[in-house]
Amino acid sequence: MTMNLRIGNLLAIFVAGAGLAACTSQAVSTGTGGSGGSGTGTGGAAGGGDQIACGTGSLAPSAGVACPVPSSSGLITDFTYSADSGSTEQIRFGDDSTTLSGGESTYANSGGTLTSNVTQGDWHLVGHVANYSGFNLYFDNVSVGGKACNMVNASAFTGISFTIWGTTAGNPISMAVGIVDDTPTPSWFSSVDAGSVTGPGSCIPTSGSQYYHPGCADPTYAITVAAGATTAAAAQTVSLKWADFTGGLCKPNVLPEQIVSVSWQFAWSTATTPYDVDIHIDNLTFTK
Repeated sequence: MTMNLRIGNLLAIFVAGAGLAACTSQAVSTGTGGSGGSGTGTGGAAGGGDQIACGTGSLAPSAGVACPVPSSSGLITDFTYSADSGSTEQIRFGDDSTTLSGGESTYANSGGTLTSNVTQGDWHLVGHVANYSGFNLYFDNVSVGGKACNMVNASAFTGISFTIWGTTAGNPISMAVGIVDDTPTPSWFSSVDAGSVTGPGSCIPTSGSQYYHPGCADPTYAITVAAGATTAAAAQTVSLKWADFTGGLCKPNVLPEQIVSVSWQFAWSTATTPYDVDIHIDNLTFTK
Protein backbone atom coordinates (compact mmCIF):
# COMPACT_ATOMS: atom_id res chain seq x y z
CA MET A 1 0.00 0.00 0.00
CA THR A 2 1.42 3.38 -0.97
CA MET A 3 1.25 5.76 1.98
CA ASN A 4 1.92 9.45 2.21
CA LEU A 5 3.10 11.54 5.12
CA ARG A 6 2.22 15.16 4.41
CA ILE A 7 4.56 17.13 6.53
CA GLY A 8 2.77 19.70 8.67
CA ASN A 9 4.47 21.89 11.25
CA LEU A 10 6.06 18.56 12.20
CA LEU A 11 7.79 18.37 8.81
CA ALA A 12 6.97 20.67 5.91
CA ILE A 13 3.57 22.29 5.78
CA PHE A 14 4.56 25.90 6.05
CA VAL A 15 2.48 29.01 5.72
CA ALA A 16 5.05 31.76 5.43
CA GLY A 17 4.07 35.36 4.97
CA ALA A 18 0.38 34.36 4.98
CA GLY A 19 0.97 32.34 1.83
CA LEU A 20 -0.07 28.98 0.44
CA ALA A 21 1.25 25.99 2.32
CA ALA A 22 3.89 23.78 0.77
CA CYS A 23 3.30 20.08 1.30
CA THR A 24 5.76 17.29 0.75
CA SER A 25 5.31 13.60 0.22
CA GLN A 26 7.32 10.51 0.94
CA ALA A 27 6.03 8.86 -2.20
CA VAL A 28 9.05 9.43 -4.45
CA SER A 29 9.65 8.96 -8.16
CA THR A 30 13.24 7.87 -8.65
CA GLY A 31 15.62 9.27 -11.20
CA THR A 32 18.28 11.86 -11.89
CA GLY A 33 17.16 15.33 -12.85
CA GLY A 34 18.90 17.75 -15.19
CA SER A 35 22.03 17.76 -17.21
CA GLY A 36 24.39 16.47 -14.55
CA GLY A 37 23.46 12.83 -14.88
CA SER A 38 21.16 10.27 -16.38
CA GLY A 39 18.54 8.04 -14.94
CA THR A 40 15.03 6.80 -15.32
CA GLY A 41 12.05 7.98 -13.35
CA THR A 42 9.60 5.46 -12.00
CA GLY A 43 6.33 6.49 -10.48
CA GLY A 44 4.58 5.26 -7.40
CA ALA A 45 1.08 3.86 -7.70
CA ALA A 46 -1.92 3.27 -5.54
CA GLY A 47 -2.18 -0.28 -4.38
CA GLY A 48 -3.85 -2.65 -1.97
CA GLY A 49 -6.70 -1.12 -0.05
CA ASP A 50 -6.21 2.54 -1.02
CA GLN A 51 -9.58 3.67 -2.32
CA ILE A 52 -9.27 7.27 -3.47
CA ALA A 53 -12.17 9.64 -3.93
CA CYS A 54 -11.46 12.97 -5.58
CA GLY A 55 -14.29 14.98 -4.17
CA THR A 56 -16.87 12.22 -4.28
CA GLY A 57 -18.92 10.90 -1.39
CA SER A 58 -20.17 12.86 1.58
CA LEU A 59 -17.08 15.05 2.04
CA ALA A 60 -17.23 18.11 -0.19
CA PRO A 61 -14.16 19.16 -2.22
CA SER A 62 -12.79 22.71 -2.26
CA ALA A 63 -11.82 23.85 -5.76
CA GLY A 64 -9.74 26.84 -4.71
CA VAL A 65 -9.24 30.37 -6.05
CA ALA A 66 -6.56 30.95 -8.71
CA CYS A 67 -3.84 33.45 -7.88
CA PRO A 68 -2.57 36.04 -10.37
CA VAL A 69 -0.83 34.21 -13.21
CA PRO A 70 2.95 33.75 -13.37
CA SER A 71 4.97 36.18 -15.46
CA SER A 72 4.76 35.38 -19.19
CA SER A 73 8.51 34.71 -19.18
CA GLY A 74 7.91 31.93 -16.66
CA LEU A 75 10.61 33.27 -14.33
CA ILE A 76 9.66 32.72 -10.71
CA THR A 77 12.88 34.15 -9.29
CA ASP A 78 16.54 34.51 -10.21
CA PHE A 79 17.33 35.38 -6.57
CA THR A 80 18.62 38.86 -7.33
CA TYR A 81 19.42 40.25 -3.90
CA SER A 82 18.68 43.75 -2.65
CA ALA A 83 20.04 44.82 0.72
CA ASP A 84 16.96 47.03 1.06
CA SER A 85 14.67 43.98 1.14
CA GLY A 86 15.18 43.52 4.86
CA SER A 87 15.80 39.77 4.61
CA THR A 88 18.92 37.71 3.96
CA GLU A 89 16.98 34.43 4.04
CA GLN A 90 14.55 34.80 1.14
CA ILE A 91 13.87 36.70 -2.08
CA ARG A 92 10.34 37.95 -2.52
CA PHE A 93 8.96 37.57 -6.05
CA GLY A 94 5.94 39.07 -7.83
CA ASP A 95 4.13 42.34 -7.16
CA ASP A 96 1.32 41.14 -4.85
CA SER A 97 -1.17 42.37 -7.40
CA THR A 98 -0.99 41.30 -11.04
CA THR A 99 1.58 38.48 -11.07
CA LEU A 100 2.23 35.39 -8.97
CA SER A 101 3.84 36.48 -5.70
CA GLY A 102 5.54 34.78 -2.78
CA GLY A 103 8.89 33.75 -1.34
CA GLU A 104 10.85 30.85 0.15
CA SER A 105 11.14 29.06 3.48
CA THR A 106 12.98 26.12 5.06
CA TYR A 107 12.42 23.59 7.82
CA ALA A 108 14.45 21.07 9.80
CA ASN A 109 12.96 18.83 12.45
CA SER A 110 14.57 18.10 15.81
CA GLY A 111 18.18 16.99 15.49
CA GLY A 112 18.74 18.65 12.13
CA THR A 113 19.56 22.15 10.97
CA LEU A 114 19.01 24.08 7.74
CA THR A 115 19.88 27.71 7.07
CA SER A 116 19.05 29.87 4.08
CA ASN A 117 21.03 32.77 2.64
CA VAL A 118 20.29 34.75 -0.55
CA THR A 119 22.85 37.55 -0.29
CA GLN A 120 25.07 36.13 -3.06
CA GLY A 121 22.34 36.12 -5.71
CA ASP A 122 21.23 32.50 -5.33
CA TRP A 123 19.41 30.40 -2.73
CA HIS A 124 22.18 28.93 -0.57
CA LEU A 125 21.06 26.16 1.79
CA VAL A 126 23.43 24.70 4.39
CA GLY A 127 22.53 22.18 7.03
CA HIS A 128 22.78 18.87 8.83
CA VAL A 129 20.12 16.33 7.87
CA ALA A 130 19.29 14.26 10.93
CA ASN A 131 15.52 14.25 10.56
CA TYR A 132 12.98 15.43 8.01
CA SER A 133 14.35 18.61 6.40
CA GLY A 134 13.64 20.59 3.29
CA PHE A 135 12.72 23.85 1.62
CA ASN A 136 9.79 25.24 -0.33
CA LEU A 137 8.14 28.12 -2.10
CA TYR A 138 5.12 29.82 -0.66
CA PHE A 139 2.58 31.84 -2.63
CA ASP A 140 0.84 34.91 -1.27
CA ASN A 141 -2.90 34.86 -0.68
CA VAL A 142 -3.53 37.85 -2.95
CA SER A 143 -7.13 39.05 -3.20
CA VAL A 144 -8.74 37.97 -6.47
CA GLY A 145 -12.35 39.01 -7.01
CA GLY A 146 -12.64 39.77 -3.32
CA LYS A 147 -11.39 36.32 -2.28
CA ALA A 148 -7.94 35.27 -1.07
CA CYS A 149 -6.26 33.17 -3.75
CA ASN A 150 -4.90 29.74 -2.81
CA MET A 151 -3.95 27.98 -6.05
CA VAL A 152 -1.55 28.60 -8.96
CA ASN A 153 -2.59 28.16 -12.59
CA ALA A 154 0.59 27.33 -14.53
CA SER A 155 -1.21 25.73 -17.48
CA ALA A 156 0.56 28.10 -19.88
CA PHE A 157 3.74 26.17 -19.07
CA THR A 158 4.88 22.58 -19.60
CA GLY A 159 7.16 22.21 -16.60
CA ILE A 160 9.64 23.79 -14.24
CA SER A 161 13.43 24.22 -14.22
CA PHE A 162 16.25 25.51 -12.04
CA THR A 163 19.99 25.23 -11.64
CA ILE A 164 21.61 23.51 -8.68
CA TRP A 165 25.14 22.95 -7.42
CA GLY A 166 26.81 21.80 -4.23
CA THR A 167 26.64 18.55 -2.28
CA THR A 168 24.10 16.37 -0.50
CA ALA A 169 26.66 13.69 0.39
CA GLY A 170 25.30 11.58 -2.45
CA ASN A 171 21.72 11.58 -1.17
CA PRO A 172 18.78 12.49 -3.43
CA ILE A 173 16.39 15.39 -3.04
CA SER A 174 12.70 14.70 -3.58
CA MET A 175 10.94 17.54 -5.39
CA ALA A 176 7.16 17.65 -5.09
CA VAL A 177 4.49 19.71 -6.81
CA GLY A 178 1.20 19.47 -4.95
CA ILE A 179 -2.15 19.82 -6.70
CA VAL A 180 -5.74 20.26 -5.55
CA ASP A 181 -6.81 16.74 -6.52
CA ASP A 182 -4.06 15.17 -4.39
CA THR A 183 -4.64 17.38 -1.34
CA PRO A 184 -7.13 16.31 1.34
CA THR A 185 -10.36 18.27 1.25
CA PRO A 186 -10.86 20.69 4.17
CA SER A 187 -14.02 18.82 5.15
CA TRP A 188 -11.90 15.69 5.72
CA PHE A 189 -9.62 17.57 8.14
CA SER A 190 -12.73 18.64 10.05
CA SER A 191 -14.03 15.06 10.08
CA VAL A 192 -10.90 13.84 11.91
CA ASP A 193 -10.72 16.85 14.25
CA ALA A 194 -7.52 18.03 12.58
CA GLY A 195 -8.29 21.71 12.92
CA SER A 196 -9.62 24.31 10.53
CA VAL A 197 -8.17 24.11 7.02
CA THR A 198 -9.35 26.62 4.42
CA GLY A 199 -7.17 25.74 1.43
CA PRO A 200 -8.29 23.80 -1.65
CA GLY A 201 -8.40 20.01 -1.74
CA SER A 202 -10.34 17.16 -3.34
CA CYS A 203 -8.70 13.95 -2.12
CA ILE A 204 -10.33 11.91 0.65
CA PRO A 205 -7.76 9.88 2.63
CA THR A 206 -8.58 6.34 3.67
CA SER A 207 -7.75 7.23 7.30
CA GLY A 208 -5.17 9.37 9.04
CA SER A 209 -4.73 12.58 11.00
CA GLN A 210 -3.56 16.16 10.58
CA TYR A 211 -0.14 15.17 9.23
CA TYR A 212 -0.77 11.67 7.88
CA HIS A 213 -2.99 11.16 4.85
CA PRO A 214 -2.82 7.61 3.42
CA GLY A 215 -4.32 7.62 -0.04
CA CYS A 216 -3.35 11.23 -0.82
CA ALA A 217 0.16 12.09 -2.04
CA ASP A 218 1.94 14.76 -4.06
CA PRO A 219 3.57 13.83 -7.39
CA THR A 220 7.35 13.77 -6.92
CA TYR A 221 10.65 13.44 -8.73
CA ALA A 222 13.96 12.43 -7.12
CA ILE A 223 16.93 14.60 -8.06
CA THR A 224 20.55 13.58 -7.63
CA VAL A 225 23.03 16.45 -7.57
CA ALA A 226 25.78 15.60 -10.04
CA ALA A 227 29.22 15.01 -8.55
CA GLY A 228 30.75 17.60 -10.86
CA ALA A 229 28.20 20.32 -10.04
CA THR A 230 30.27 21.93 -7.31
CA THR A 231 30.33 25.57 -8.46
CA ALA A 232 28.01 28.04 -10.19
CA ALA A 233 30.09 27.70 -13.35
CA ALA A 234 29.49 23.93 -13.32
CA ALA A 235 25.87 24.10 -12.19
CA GLN A 236 23.52 21.28 -13.09
CA THR A 237 20.32 22.28 -14.93
CA VAL A 238 17.24 20.40 -13.76
CA SER A 239 14.42 20.72 -16.30
CA LEU A 240 11.29 18.70 -15.64
CA LYS A 241 7.99 18.33 -17.46
CA TRP A 242 4.80 18.03 -15.42
CA ALA A 243 4.53 14.38 -16.45
CA ASP A 244 7.98 13.69 -14.93
CA PHE A 245 6.43 14.11 -11.48
CA THR A 246 4.76 10.80 -10.67
CA GLY A 247 3.35 8.78 -7.82
CA GLY A 248 0.63 11.25 -6.90
CA LEU A 249 -2.58 10.05 -5.28
CA CYS A 250 -5.25 10.31 -6.41
CA LYS A 251 -3.96 11.93 -9.64
CA PRO A 252 -0.52 10.55 -10.52
CA ASN A 253 0.93 13.58 -12.33
CA VAL A 254 0.94 17.34 -11.95
CA LEU A 255 -2.15 19.13 -13.23
CA PRO A 256 -0.61 22.56 -13.83
CA GLU A 257 -3.88 24.46 -13.54
CA GLN A 258 -4.24 23.48 -9.87
CA ILE A 259 -0.81 23.79 -8.20
CA VAL A 260 -0.91 24.38 -4.44
CA SER A 261 2.74 23.75 -3.47
CA VAL A 262 6.32 23.43 -4.74
CA SER A 263 8.76 21.83 -2.30
CA TRP A 264 11.96 19.86 -1.92
CA GLN A 265 12.82 17.33 0.78
CA PHE A 266 16.22 15.86 1.61
CA ALA A 267 16.28 12.07 1.76
CA TRP A 268 15.63 10.77 5.25
CA SER A 269 14.37 7.66 7.03
CA THR A 270 14.98 6.10 10.43
CA ALA A 271 17.71 4.01 8.79
CA THR A 272 19.54 7.01 7.31
CA THR A 273 22.91 8.06 8.68
CA PRO A 274 22.82 11.84 9.31
CA TYR A 275 24.65 13.85 6.67
CA ASP A 276 25.61 17.42 5.78
CA VAL A 277 24.25 19.41 2.83
CA ASP A 278 25.49 22.55 1.14
CA ILE A 279 23.60 23.44 -2.04
CA HIS A 280 22.69 26.44 -4.18
CA ILE A 281 19.47 26.92 -6.22
CA ASP A 282 19.08 29.56 -8.94
CA ASN A 283 17.02 30.60 -11.98
CA LEU A 284 13.76 28.98 -10.85
CA THR A 285 11.44 29.12 -13.85
CA PHE A 286 8.21 27.71 -15.25
CA THR A 287 9.11 26.44 -18.73
CA LYS A 288 7.20 26.30 -22.02
